[in-house]
Amino acid sequence: MNRALKRITAFALVIVLLLSGFPSPVITLAATQDMTLSVVFNTLSNKYDISFSASSAPAYTDVRFHNPDGTVTTLTGKEVYLNNKVTISTEFLPDHIYDITVDSYRNASDSEPAYEGKVYYLANMTFTGESFNEMAKMSDIEDKAPLLDPNSPGSAVTVRSGDDPAIKLKWKIPTFYSITLGRIVPLTINNNAALNELTDPLVPISKACFQISMTVGHGSTRNLNFNTDYSGSNMVIADENVTVNGIMNGNVTTGDGFVSVTLKKEQGIEPGTEYEFTNIGVIFENSASEQVPVRRTKLRTDSDNRFMVKNIDNAFSDVGTSLTSIFTPMQMELTKVDTDKVQVKFKKITNGVYPELYYQVQYASRIDDLYTQTNRWVKIPNSSLPTTEDYGSEIVTITLNGTQHPEEYFRVVYFDSSS
Repeated sequence: MNRALKRITAFALVIVLLLSGFPSPVITLAATQDMTLSVVFNTLSNKYDISFSASSAPAYTDVRFHNPDGTVTTLTGKEVYLNNKVTISTEFLPDHIYDITVDSYRNASDSEPAYEGKVYYLANMTFTGESFNEMAKMSDIEDKAPLLDPNSPGSAVTVRSGDDPAIKLKWKIPTFYSITLGRIVPLTINNNAALNELTDPLVPISKACFQISMTVGHGSTRNLNFNTDYSGSNMVIADENVTVNGIMNGNVTTGDGFVSVTLKKEQGIEPGTEYEFTNIGVIFENSASEQVPVRRTKLRTDSDNRFMVKNIDNAFSDVGTSLTSIFTPMQMELTKVDTDKVQVKFKKITNGVYPELYYQVQYASRIDDLYTQTNRWVKIPNSSLPTTEDYGSEIVTITLNGTQHPEEYFRVVYFDSSS
C-alpha cells in the first residue's frame, strides 16, 4: 500500500513538473505599417478626397490635421470603401499646408492602428495680378502719368501712354503647423527647424522660395520665370533689382497677409501684351541654392504646384472671376495734326498667336461711353495694316465748341476674331 502510494506520489510529481515546464502563452501585436496617402480635389463634391489602397474595408479610420489657426480637426469613421480604396472627404482652405495623418484600424477593438500614413498638402495659394489698376487713375483706365510734349498740361501737342508697363502681383505665404516649434509658421527661410519636417532625410532643404511663371502672349512658347530668393532681411526676385514688399526677416508684415512685387519693363514686361497662364508655385532649394523637386519632399500640392492668378483689374471686371491672364495697356500716342484733328497712333500686338486681330480707336467725352458704345467705332483688321510697320494709326475729327477744345478721352482696344 505504501509502495503504491509512493508510486502515485512520484507519478503525480512527474506530471506537475512536466506541466510546469510548459511555457506561458505569449501574445504578440503586429507593428503598425506605413501606407501612402493620396489627396485630390473632387470636382463633383467640391471637397478634397484623402485616400489609400486597401484589400479590405477597415473597421474605422482616424484623420487628423492642424487648421490655419492651430486647432486640430479629427474625423473618425468618415471613410468610404470602394474598389479596394478607402476615401475620406473633407474641405481645405488655401494658403495653408495641412499635416494630414490617417490611422486605419483593422478591428473596432484594436488599440493600435494596423496602418498609418502622413502627408503634407497644399490645396491652393491666393494669387492676384493687376496692371491697369497700377497704371490708371482710380484703378480704372485713365492713364495717371501720360508723357506730355511739351510737358505742360493743356498745351501738349503730343501725348504718349503705355510706355512704362507694370504688373503688380500679390500672394499669401502658405503656413503650416510645426511640431518642433509647436505653432503655426510661414513657409519662409527663417524656419529651418520647421522646414526639416517637410524634408526627406536624404534630400535636405535649406529654404523655401516661390516661382512666378507667365506665357508672353496668347498661345506663345515664350515664357518669363521669376524666382524669389533672400538677400539679408529681404525677400527679392533673384537676379533682379526688385524687392518683395510686405515681408521682413521671413515674417509677413502686412495686415492682410499679402506680399507683393511690381514687375516693370526692366524685368521684361512689355506694353500691349497678354501674359497668359500666370501662376505661382513653391520652390525648395538646398544649401547650394539648387532646386529640390517638391516630389522629393514630404509636401504634395494640388494643380501640379502651379496656382493660377486671379486678374483683379477693374477694367476686366465684366469678364468674370476666372481670368488667369494679365493684360498690359497698349502703347499709344496722340498728336494734334490740325485744329480739329488728332492722329491716334498705336503699337500693334506683336506677342502671341491670334487667328485674326482687330483694333478699335475709341473716343468719347465720357469714360463710361468707352464701355457701353463700342459699336460707334470702326474695327481695323490687323491684316489691313502694313506688315513692315510696327504701328497703326487713325485720324479722328473732334467736334469743336466754337474755339474751345472739349475734354475728350481716347483709348485703343484690340479684339480677336471671337470677340
